[in-house]
Amino acid sequence: MKKKFSKQISIGILLCSVVFVAGCCVQIGGCPILAQYQRLVQLSAPMEEGSLLEAKTHNGSITIEGADVTKCSLTATIVAGAATEKEAKELAEQTQVRLDRLGDKLVVKIEKPTPLVNRSIKVSFKYESATDYTQWGCQYCRNYG
Repeated sequence: MKKKFSKQISIGILLCSVVFVAGCCVQIGGCPILAQYQRLVQLSAPMEEGSLLEAKTHNGSITIEGADVTKCSLTATIVAGAATEKEAKELAEQTQVRLDRLGDKLVVKIEKPTPLVNRSIKVSFKYESATDYTQWGCQYCRNYG
C-alpha cells in the first residue's frame, strides 16, 4: 500500500516538473516588448461636399476635430513595440498608411508587416473635418463632436 502511494506521489512530482519546465521554455523563447518607436504620417486629399471618410483601426483610436478646411487632413500616429528600439523603428517604418479614393469616399488603408510575434503595432488617427461634420462626410459623428 505504501509502495503504491509513493509511486503516485513520484508520478505527480514528475508531471508537475514537466509542466513547470515546459512553461519556462515557452516563456524563455519569447522576447518581451521593451522598446517603442513612434512615427507620424501626415496625409491629405481634397474632399468634396457629401464625400465620406472610412477609417478603421484594430488597435488604436480615431479623433475627429472640427476646423475651417475643405480637404481631408489626417495624421496617423504609428506606435511600434519590439524587443529593441532598432526593431521597433524598423517595424514602424514598414507600416504604411495611405488614403485611397473609392467612389465618393476616401478610405484609410493600413498595411503592416506580418507576422507580429512578440511585436506590436498601434495606429491612431486624428482627422480634421469642416466644423459642420454633416457637410464634409462625417454625418455619423455630429453628436460626438
